[in-house]
Amino acid sequence: MRLKTNKTWSQQQLAIKLRVEKTERPQILSWERQRLLIHAAKTALAAALCWWLALRLGLHDGYWGSISAIIVLQSNVGSTVNASRDRILGTLIGALLGFSFSLFGVLPWNYILAVLSAVIVCGLLGLRSSSRLAGVTITIIMLVQKAGPRWSLALDRVGEVVLGIVVALTVTTLVFPDRAGCGCGTDWHRSFWCWEHSLRRFCKGSRRTR
Repeated sequence: MRLKTNKTWSQQQLAIKLRVEKTERPQILSWERQRLLIHAAKTALAAALCWWLALRLGLHDGYWGSISAIIVLQSNVGSTVNASRDRILGTLIGALLGFSFSLFGVLPWNYILAVLSAVIVCGLLGLRSSSRLAGVTITIIMLVQKAGPRWSLALDRVGEVVLGIVVALTVTTLVFPDRAGCGCGTDWHRSFWCWEHSLRRFCKGSRRTR
């Protein structure tokens, strides 16, 4: 008994289970795999570019910028904007609290109070996604043994994170941008679109002057 060539989806699934017909082979470069390759290339580009800029700017721990770029760069523009917001706010809160609590008390009590305060502050401000990043920043500032004042370490940390975020936003905007998940109703997204428009105008102007 032959099966009909035009089968419904349920009939096809039944035929597969009964091994009546072979399963279709997935395409070598399906849409999902293309997006995966593009995302991998953009991530590698952002990390390398951030590291190169950190070397040119003379940042001591420029690898933190590359780490930030890798963390915040998502598969689409909207997710990248949200991740960048969470990371920059968490870093700022962590740097402020880490430096403040390092001025008094002794380890580990001042460190414990700093992390506790960071989680509470982020929760009260509705920034729960930033609380972990604030804790990481506090840990780096207060526990990493480096020469120099703590305020310098805090500023370096913020500068490296900002560099990574700027590079990640630039790459996700100019290199095969995927605007899925972009909600333009928030102030963060409206500000980002203004920044993107200005960046594109700047790039077009640079090309004309050459």
